[in-house]
Amino acid sequence: MMSQVIAKRAAVSARPMVRSFASSTRMMADNNSEGATGAGKDAFGDREKAQENYYIKKHEAEQLKNLREKLDKQKEENLKI
Repeated sequence: MMSQVIAKRAAVSARPMVRSFASSTRMMADNNSEGATGAGKDAFGDREKAQENYYIKKHEAEQLKNLREKLDKQKEENLKI
């Protein structure tokens, strides 16, 4: 009797968690290329999206610059060896 109650409660408590994961998966799988700002149908959304894209490009350029510097240092060290 007690094991049936425990099993029933475990099944009931697991259902909401499965549902929440299924719904959040559908929401996130919409379109991953747009970022956090969404579609941007108005001027504010367009500006927000442009600012986000500018920041990302600037950040990626900085990372690329750092990687190139590291590569140059490694090439110099390899030539010394």
